[in-house]
Amino acid sequence: MKQPIGSALSMAKDIIDQPRSDGWISSVQDAVAAIRDFAQIEFNVPSGPDSDGFLFQYCEVNWFSESTFTLGFVRQMELVGAEVEHEGYL
Repeated sequence: MKQPIGSALSMAKDIIDQPRSDGWISSVQDAVAAIRDFAQIEFNVPSGPDSDGFLFQYCEVNWFSESTFTLGFVRQMELVGAEVEHEGYL
């Protein structure tokens, strides 16, 4: 059953909060496992090719005491208006 888009954040938090060997996501393997679990959830989005997907970004940041390489991910889902037209992304 497809889930409402509005439930995506709470579902992602539930996955992140799942018990792990050391209590939280602390390795690349844990992060990839959480991403894969989240990717398995189907949301009520249009059937187009770009209506549900993951974006990955990586960069070196300088807001820590030393330059640090970071990796982030976002799941982007298309929102449609009442007239079934593209309204934006969540």
